[in-house]
Amino acid sequence: MIGIHQLKTMYGTSLINDPAQVADPETYLWFKNKDGTVFGIKHDRLSESEQKLLHCCFASFSPDALNQTKKQRFWADLLFNNLHPEKRSITRAYLLYIQLAQFSDRHRNLESAFHSYFDRIYLTTLWKNSKQGIILLKRAPEEPLDELINLISSDFYCDLHLLCMPVDDLSTVYTTYENNFALFNKSCRLFPERHVVTAAHLLAVLAAEALHEQKNSTITQQAKRLRDVPPELLHSVTSYFQHNFNLSKAADELFLHRNTLTYRLDRFYQLTGLDPKHFEDAVILSLLIDFHRYDQWKRSEKQG
Repeated sequence: MIGIHQLKTMYGTSLINDPAQVADPETYLWFKNKDGTVFGIKHDRLSESEQKLLHCCFASFSPDALNQTKKQRFWADLLFNNLHPEKRSITRAYLLYIQLAQFSDRHRNLESAFHSYFDRIYLTTLWKNSKQGIILLKRAPEEPLDELINLISSDFYCDLHLLCMPVDDLSTVYTTYENNFALFNKSCRLFPERHVVTAAHLLAVLAAEALHEQKNSTITQQAKRLRDVPPELLHSVTSYFQHNFNLSKAADELFLHRNTLTYRLDRFYQLTGLDPKHFEDAVILSLLIDFHRYDQWKRSEKQG
């Protein structure tokens, strides 16, 4: 069975992963594989026999312009193209960054679900590509974002990550958006279990990046300790931090008795010399765990 990586090797830059990446999607032949991933290959690079083979291996896909309405195009120009219109009635907004996984092409239905959930504060939804976008809101959402994630997961059978950030100055929104989206994407890759990403999580990614770039021997030696820790202990400490030092909630998520989790935290302390239940040690540990994940991610990128 032909895979997308093999096709990328064969067709190079003539293969792209999303209709929204090009101004002329009609010049490509579009397909969708079993996991919902959309890709296109330029018509002029394909012979008739190659087209027939691709149609046998993959489902055909018809790209539909994702940002269709006047409001969508206005914000798409502002956020994606850095084009500032002469007149604008809105000076402040909230951007809810979207990252989707295992999602196909039901974007209009998804927009309706977002509109229904946020109701009066909803402005529009923009799509950077088929799996990344922005929900624009008039003000900060009062509804819990966890509820929206559960709703979308159950109704659309897809994995959703969200980040909510205010925009106070539309003149710099393009740069702010680009920087935030880059960090948001890294956060989703590094911490897939965090479905609601916060500004603090973006700072954690920046800190991990800075530590990685420094290549400080002390930091590296400290991080090496984590490599020797049994995975179940490291996972227990991470869960303990994610639940704000709440033993009961962390134990429930891990399907452990409270005493078992306490034993694991103590055992972690014995192995590393850092006590997860002590605030200053926990701060250091949190940075080291983030750095450890970032370092592993960079290593896997190099190997890939």
